[in-house]
Parts: sequence; C-alpha cells; structure tokens
Amino acid sequence: LEDFRESQLGLGHRPLHLHPAAIIEERLAVQHGEIQGLLGDNQRFAATHVALKQELEAAQHELQRMAHFKDSLRADTEVRM
Repeated sequence: LEDFRESQLGLGHRPLHLHPAAIIEERLAVQHGEIQGLLGDNQRFAATHVALKQELEAAQHELQRMAHFKDSLRADTEVRM
C-alpha cells in the first residue's frame, strides 16, 4: 500500500517519516506551481492567438484591396482596347 501511494503521488524519493498531511501539502504546492506555469502559458497563447487573428484579418483586407485594384485595372485595360 505504501508503494502504491508513493507511486501515485510521485513521492518515491521522499523520506517515509513525513506526515501524510505534509506530503499532501507539498504535492499541492508543486501542483500549484505547475498550474501557475500553465496559466502563464495560456495567457501567452491567447495573446499570440489575438495577434495572429489580427494579422489574418489585415492580410484578408489587403487581398480584397488587391482584388479590387486588379478588377479596376482589367476594366481600364478593356476600355482602352
């Protein structure tokens, strides 16, 4: 049972004389740190997503502008012919 708890909690390297509550508190502290790291990653990904979405919208707008320009040139060329 002790081996099972150690393997499930990732506590294999800790001394067995620690109180179970202390072990759980330590594991929670580690998980809290991991969660904070994930939150930071998520914020960076969200900011990158917004920036990429804005770049995509700008590129699409530019494509529309160029398509309009192309159509205008084509119409002008037809008129001249």
